[in-house]
Amino acid sequence: MVGDGSEPVILLPRRRRGRAYEFDERRSREQLTRLLAEIPDGWRPFFDLLASTGLRISESVALRIMDADLDAERPRIHVRRAIVDGQLTGPKSRHGRRTIPISHELADQLTALAVDRDNTELLFVGAHGAVLRPGNLRYRVMIPAAERAGVPWARFHTLRHTCAALLIDAGASPLRLQRWMGHHSAAFTLDNYGHLLDDSLGPHLSLPAT
Repeated sequence: MVGDGSEPVILLPRRRRGRAYEFDERRSREQLTRLLAEIPDGWRPFFDLLASTGLRISESVALRIMDADLDAERPRIHVRRAIVDGQLTGPKSRHGRRTIPISHELADQLTALAVDRDNTELLFVGAHGAVLRPGNLRYRVMIPAAERAGVPWARFHTLRHTCAALLIDAGASPLRLQRWMGHHSAAFTLDNYGHLLDDSLGPHLSLPAT
């Protein structure tokens, strides 16, 4: 972690087969807080989920109500599917099938979305129950919020990378991080995040307070 002592700085992973990210490409908790604060209320549970779990956008839009254990002692999300270009498929690899803990606060937000709905329905839907389209979300919600927050570089994958960096900051080990992110190999995880890792384990990720 690098900073002036007042605000921890989150480094994004190194570019594969390239140089490390430069100083102006570092992301901080404060920037993440600003971005989430600009997300419209109706979309906040979805973006809180992305930021605190690091799910791929294709995995998050495919979540069903039955994939979320929201009233468990330790709430969690089961990643079992993905929707890519409108087609239902499995996760990116077999390692993509995973279970990720979430906070009770996020569980409460998601529970409100699931009231009086069938367990087989998608957890997040668009108008008239339609499947969410990442492109629409990107241009109608993500980019405007990022511009308002002063972080115009932020995209869905930025939330995934930032989640990984925050987990490392919390003490996640390489194996724990690989499983959490659904990477196909530990080598891939180390290639992307090895410069940030130590060898301890960490708890579920808590989002910065807004």
